[in-house]
Amino acid sequence: MTAGIRKNCWLIGFCVNFLCVIQCRGQEPGLSFAKNPNATLEQYEQRLFSEQVPDRRVTGELSIGDSAPDITFIGLEQTSFGISELTDRGKHLVLIFSRTHRGPFCMQQLVELQKHSETFNDLNAELVFVFREESLAVNGLERIGSKLATNYKLVLDNQKKSSACYSPKPMKFDNCMIDSDGVVRNNIAGSLLKRAGADALVNALKSIQSTNE
Repeated sequence: MTAGIRKNCWLIGFCVNFLCVIQCRGQEPGLSFAKNPNATLEQYEQRLFSEQVPDRRVTGELSIGDSAPDITFIGLEQTSFGISELTDRGKHLVLIFSRTHRGPFCMQQLVELQKHSETFNDLNAELVFVFREESLAVNGLERIGSKLATNYKLVLDNQKKSSACYSPKPMKFDNCMIDSDGVVRNNIAGSLLKRAGADALVNALKSIQSTNE
């Protein structure tokens, strides 16, 4: 009797697990979260990028001298803006690809570069930190801004939905430089443990300025 009950329980458990696997197969990661009515920020981000027309090079890596694709980011307070909005103001743009506010190397790079904000301003450069693994979405950006009091732009592009053309490879933390004419002028490589420092970015910006003069 007891053996029969145990056998039946095992069969029931096996069938339940099998049905769960069949049901979940083919679903995209995070699909159930996207359907959660409380996931308003995630829904907003998905809607924004689903309406965006993809650039012809979104899945490829850009080369020096290419025109910079005018992709869209989400910033604080769920505001969105494109790259052209910054370059149209005559600014050189530095896209710094990062992970999350929980990443110690991400925050270390931000703290270091913040010390040189006046130098970057003198070089007519706008630094934009693009967080691509920020689980808290805009709330994560707000935590960074309140803790570090940075004057750099903090934006989201989770899962590289928009910025894959600039830095497509996994675990790469590149720094792409776009001049005020909207042309890609440099790409300084970075890794998880070794991010681009202020000296490398400043020297690259000076080279752009001297070429434009």
